[in-house]
Amino acid sequence: MSTKRCLLIALGMLLVVFICGSCKSTQSGKPKKSRPKKPANVEIEVIGSTEPIKKPEVVIHESKLKNGLQVLVLEDHSAPVVTVQVWYRVGSRNERPGIRGLAHLCEHMMFKGSTNVGPEEHARIIDSVGGQENAFTSADVTAYYDTVPADRLALAIELEAERMAAAKIDELHFFKEREVVKEEIRDKQQNDPIGALIEKFNSMAFKKHPYNWTVGGTLEDLDKMTHADLKTFRDTYYAPNNAVLIVVGDTTAAQVDKLAKKFFGPIAARKSPPKMNLVEPEQKEFRHEELKFPTQLPIIIGGYKIPEAAHEDMAVLKVIANILGRGKSSRLHRSLVRDEKVAVFSGAFGRDQLDPGLFLVVAGFLPMIPPKSVEDSLLGQVDKFVKEGPSQAELAKAKNQLTSDYIFQLTSMERLGFQIGYAETIEKGYRRFIEKYNAYDGITVADVKRVAARYLIRRHLTVAVLVPPSKGEQVEKKAATKIDEAEKKTPTWPTAERFLNLSQVSSDPMELPEITRKTLANGLKLLVIERHEQPVVYFDLIVPGGDLLDPPGKAGLATLMAEMMTQGTKKRTAEQIAAESDGLGGALATQSSAEYFTAFGRFLQRDFTHGLDLFSDMILNPTFPDEEVEKLRPRLEGGVRHRKNDPAGIGAEHLSYLIYGYDHPRGRPISLETLAALKTKDIANLYKRAFSPDRSIVAITGDVDPIATMAALEKAFGSWSKSGSPIELPKPPDRVPGRVVRLIDKPDLTQATMFVGQLGIKKSNPDYIPLALGNYVLGAGGFSSRLMKRIRSRGGKTYGASSAVTAGIIEGIFRANTFTRNSETGNTLGMLLDEIEKVTQKGITEKELQAAKNNIAGSYVLRLQPPNGIGDEVLMAEFYGLGDDWVKNFKKAVTRPSLKEVNSVLAKNLVPKNMVLVVVGKAEEIAQQVAKFGTLEKIDFLDAVPDEERKKKQPSKAGKAP
Repeated sequence: MSTKRCLLIALGMLLVVFICGSCKSTQSGKPKKSRPKKPANVEIEVIGSTEPIKKPEVVIHESKLKNGLQVLVLEDHSAPVVTVQVWYRVGSRNERPGIRGLAHLCEHMMFKGSTNVGPEEHARIIDSVGGQENAFTSADVTAYYDTVPADRLALAIELEAERMAAAKIDELHFFKEREVVKEEIRDKQQNDPIGALIEKFNSMAFKKHPYNWTVGGTLEDLDKMTHADLKTFRDTYYAPNNAVLIVVGDTTAAQVDKLAKKFFGPIAARKSPPKMNLVEPEQKEFRHEELKFPTQLPIIIGGYKIPEAAHEDMAVLKVIANILGRGKSSRLHRSLVRDEKVAVFSGAFGRDQLDPGLFLVVAGFLPMIPPKSVEDSLLGQVDKFVKEGPSQAELAKAKNQLTSDYIFQLTSMERLGFQIGYAETIEKGYRRFIEKYNAYDGITVADVKRVAARYLIRRHLTVAVLVPPSKGEQVEKKAATKIDEAEKKTPTWPTAERFLNLSQVSSDPMELPEITRKTLANGLKLLVIERHEQPVVYFDLIVPGGDLLDPPGKAGLATLMAEMMTQGTKKRTAEQIAAESDGLGGALATQSSAEYFTAFGRFLQRDFTHGLDLFSDMILNPTFPDEEVEKLRPRLEGGVRHRKNDPAGIGAEHLSYLIYGYDHPRGRPISLETLAALKTKDIANLYKRAFSPDRSIVAITGDVDPIATMAALEKAFGSWSKSGSPIELPKPPDRVPGRVVRLIDKPDLTQATMFVGQLGIKKSNPDYIPLALGNYVLGAGGFSSRLMKRIRSRGGKTYGASSAVTAGIIEGIFRANTFTRNSETGNTLGMLLDEIEKVTQKGITEKELQAAKNNIAGSYVLRLQPPNGIGDEVLMAEFYGLGDDWVKNFKKAVTRPSLKEVNSVLAKNLVPKNMVLVVVGKAEEIAQQVAKFGTLEKIDFLDAVPDEERKKKQPSKAGKAP
């Protein structure tokens, strides 16, 4: 189950923004003056469209059962899907020192079975009907959610009622799951620089309030926590009168009320939980501390005290956050990242909570930049904003962004349920969500200046700075403790018959929305997919090539080229592109993937014309200015360094190299050396080679008229001339003969991260669907998979274990991966290999195959539910030459393979004895455990995978990052 840490998620999003497409850089030398002149009629700060949008009709039905359960229903008949969510008004704020982490552990234990449902069976049952389930714990709430085909609504509601009323909370399962949670803490707090920084920052910002600790809690408290603590906590807070049932989707309020009364109605109310009365004292002084922690990318977080989420000033604070930190046109990005180049990413966001929270500003920077200079720039921009306030253009832009966000939230039933739940439990009323559409209309420049001056002041500020330790300085980390009880076999019990013999998922053809096609004279394929539920439009382009076009010695060129397409055109500078897109409340992005380039745009329907002009301009007219390459250089280097903080990223990179080899584009890893080798002329030449209309597809999905849209597309792209040269696909690499074992030494880790993999197959291979079905059983089926059951559920040795089959135009990879505490490395790696061996030698069962078919086929309707979901699926089917029939008959294709065929394909395609093993961890503690799996090759985690590896067994140190 996922733990919701608001700050961690926000930081992660920022890292994705700056890293996406940023691992490929740049040229050395002085920049040439190739920047296009600003058109005289375009302002840098663009006020978005003022054309009004018809207010969305959001009707939420409210009722309450006699036992106090609140029921909220929003009917949405756009797709046969429903999301069922139960939000409990309890989180880590309801803990105390000594039981920190109990709310999160309780969430985990609620999946360990109930009277009529065996351990982990809730997940298996939902998966078996094509649904998706999970849960999260935050500081203020715990929520469980099941998103299922609409005809499974009753099943989802009954299972959530069963969880509330009859969870068993078995003691041996408690010991086992406590170890799982500890592994999650080691992964996300102890061995992750960002998680460690958040933990430190929380302890600084709050002195008395439970916001002082992270949701995961502490290893010390978890070690001391008892089964009795857990039962008392569960009995206190898991009650109908302390919960909200939220249902969004293809149903009716009357139907939900009937089911709620049937399944939740008999559950007795409990005594009201005790109120949490701790109040954080007013902060009267600036707080500042430095955290020394192994990291390749230092980070600064600053937090100003702000009121609770329900406070009237929170709408204004959201506007301020957008102005300061959202998008490439924001003040922090333009100042710190583009102009001063002291940071590689920046941002601002409100951590608004049930009790007074924090307004956060953040910046990540390279190790050679003095932290003080970054801090001065970051806080200086806030101070400047407080003094000057926003411009009218900035205010209008922020309002457009927030309005757009509201509309786009309505396109996903699951996300819409989250927003309603957040409003009801954190903002103290679901109506707050409905009101948000107009919440920002009346905000003025004076309002923004008043609120900024009230809250963004130094005496209410806490700053934590993450920096690497000095040479030779050690950072102490708590070692894993051995818990004998966790090694005991956990009990199981039967699941009630009514949950076992569920009807199979239908393989009937899918109903697709209207799709209009046209091929222009220049060969460009156009698709228009109508979805009129909300006034939104998605723009997509796909072009073959991507990372396959990276030449030897210049890994990262394709991604750099894609990134540069938004950094200036013949009509607009980089600043103008960002300002116009952000000003409309839209989004633009370009990306290089393994086999193709993509361009993406997202705008409100009222801004279609302007959005299409921006979208087509960045595709047709990029200029790749030298000075923009130079501005990207620190950011790109930051992306490389960030991956060196991530054991999973390190392991995946080395796995690809060992499987594909350096002579294959997918075996050429990115390093600071390959980034330095990239020249501006390389970028321009790659664009000319790759981008041509006769091999491109443009898709428009959303609230559009197909005839008018086709005319607009032909006008925008009709003059695009054919160019480029034929793209030759690389030859498949030889399969690895015998087992290769690589140990990557990262001495600060208390966990080992391990990968097992081999060369895979193409998507066109007839074995693809049978292999995907077998892999679902092995490791792609989440909590229902064999790997999760063996290593997490029974072994308690990890938080997550999975396997994946990637396939495309060329051969992909099969891989399985997990992580565990250092002392269990050998045992866990053995389990991983053993489960792979079992599916190849003995196959899977008919029951497992049927569950896989039900999930993959049944969940397809969930995948297609949002407009961009169906748009992406149709576009990719067109790209691979599969056509609409692939989408329409996908369920039939998935349900066709027999057990004999699936088992034959597994035995044919997976060869454990020839798989590559990569383990990232502290070699001193794990080397001996890993050595028994094959001849060990050990390298340092900072080593790149250099060209010399083609000739030498041991890699050179030349690729080590400074």
